[in-house]
Amino acid sequence: MAEAVHSYPDWVECQQVIGYVFRDLHLLQRAMTHKSMAVRPADPLSHNEVLEFLGDAVLELAVTDYLVRKWGHQYLEGELTKRRTYIINSTVLTQVSQRLGLDRFVRTRPEKTAPERFLRQLLADTFEALVGAIYLDSDFETARAWVLRVLRPELEALEQNALPWVDYRSLLQEYIQAFSPELPEYRLMNVSGPEHARWFEIGIFYKGELLGQGVGATKKQAAQAAARATLLLLQDPERRAALGLTAPPPPVEPVGGVDSAPSGVPDDEYPTPES
Repeated sequence: MAEAVHSYPDWVECQQVIGYVFRDLHLLQRAMTHKSMAVRPADPLSHNEVLEFLGDAVLELAVTDYLVRKWGHQYLEGELTKRRTYIINSTVLTQVSQRLGLDRFVRTRPEKTAPERFLRQLLADTFEALVGAIYLDSDFETARAWVLRVLRPELEALEQNALPWVDYRSLLQEYIQAFSPELPEYRLMNVSGPEHARWFEIGIFYKGELLGQGVGATKKQAAQAAARATLLLLQDPERRAALGLTAPPPPVEPVGGVDSAPSGVPDDEYPTPES
């Protein structure tokens, strides 16, 4: 990923890239400005934090409206929520931002040591801020039309029933990060089977407690299965309360072969248990 970040982007080119011309150019500039670049961070008009807050709501309404009109006669709330989760999550929004080329126009402090997850979240947040800016610059119908246009590849996948694979590891991390900076730890618990047909068992630890476990033909598959098991476990309010997690996790019903999907995590990342 690009280390984002232009201090003085070409706003004409930016509007061409996103396919929308602003009446109030300041809204676009705000949407592309991270709080770290603001001269007065306490001034909400100097960066995109409030626009992100607004854009999150506009984006959710636009996608929910589409799903209800498209499938409201066919599916109940649970299935519609699941489909919305496939569209509105930081992984997808980051990919859409990269597809649009927003990383060329985001204004933030260029930190060479910034972790990858920060840069990815930055692009997802910027996309939401851009939605909020378009809404304020026009109206809901215009913002809704723009959202549906740029999300067309993802929406077409839903229409063709070719749902994107679920990255349970990312869902779990995003869920936990909403409550705590402490991340779940993945540990290799066991390896079994002959060398040509290994089975791996991964356990997920959080705050020193073993939560979900999963097995798979690769460590990546096992980690995905463990993350899914953990998300299912955390549907229990008592287990969540004991860990300081005050809201339920996203729905995790599998579709097709999602449990075996790659996670993009090196297979040697997972530490073995201490002996």
